[in-house]
Amino acid sequence: MVLVLTLYSVRSVSVIAAVLGRAGQRGQQRRLEDAKSGVVTWENPAEISQFMKLDAGRKADEMVKAADMERAEKKMMGRAGR
Repeated sequence: MVLVLTLYSVRSVSVIAAVLGRAGQRGQQRRLEDAKSGVVTWENPAEISQFMKLDAGRKADEMVKAADMERAEKKMMGRAGR
């Protein structure tokens, strides 16, 4: 009797796991398709959004500085070649 109940229990757990796994796959696929089209169903916490803005600003500043340095080096190299 115990063996029969265990067998049914394992089968039912297997069926439930398969159904939930398939539902998870479908949900992930839907979210990926939505993301490709620009649809996002969640928002970052305020602290994360603030950090991302600050980080993007820092990176933009670094790019401007790097471009300025490159221009200055080219200018100096142009003068040195004369």
